[in-house]
Parts: sequence; C-alpha cells; structure tokens
Amino acid sequence: MGSDGLALIGKSAKADFSMHIFNADGSEVMMCGNASRCIGKYVYDNKLTQKKAITQETLSGIKVLKLHTENELVEEVTVDMDLPLLANSRQINTPDGKMLAKTITVDGKEYKRTFVCM
Repeated sequence: MGSDGLALIGKSAKADFSMHIFNADGSEVMMCGNASRCIGKYVYDNKLTQKKAITQETLSGIKVLKLHTENELVEEVTVDMDLPLLANSRQINTPDGKMLAKTITVDGKEYKRTFVCM
C-alpha cells in the first residue's frame, strides 16, 4: 500500500478471499496488515460479502478480519496478525549481511533497532 505496492483480491478454496501483495519491484510479500484492512473494507462496502468476520488467505496463512460497521459501512477493521517473530531462523538479509538487531545513531542519540517478521 502507500503507493508503492499492489494488493489483489482473489477467490480461495481455504478462506472467504485470497490476497496477494506485490512490491514496486514485482516481488510478492507474505502479508500486509494495512492491505488486509483495506481489502476487508472494500469487500464489505462493495457487497462482496455480508459477513462481519471474514477469513483471508495470504502467503503467511489464513488471517481473520473483524469488520466494525456503522450505517452499513465499515468504519474499522481489525486483523489477527499472529505473534511477531524475533527468532534467529527468520533473520533479515541486509546490504551489510544478516542481522537481527543493530544500533543506529540519529542526531547524536543511539537507538537499537530490531526487525520483526509477521
């Protein structure tokens, strides 16, 4: 989302809908919470479903979306994204090699950053 990706809604044999998300470089991502929320609102507001709890198939598994409505329009969508992973088995590849945590300095102040996989 954020004008740098494309989210596609499709049919699913395992869930109410499927979602595929592509980055600007064409690579497909496993999951995006913001895209899931947008799709939840879209499918309900455009009468593709009347359910207020829907399932969505993603590359990271089936996600449950709860649609909170007012005057028959979705006002809020919550997504169960599972627990974040900090395990070494899911380290992020970066230009300076694999890392799980690193300290960066911004305006003279040090911050520790950690990548989280969903």
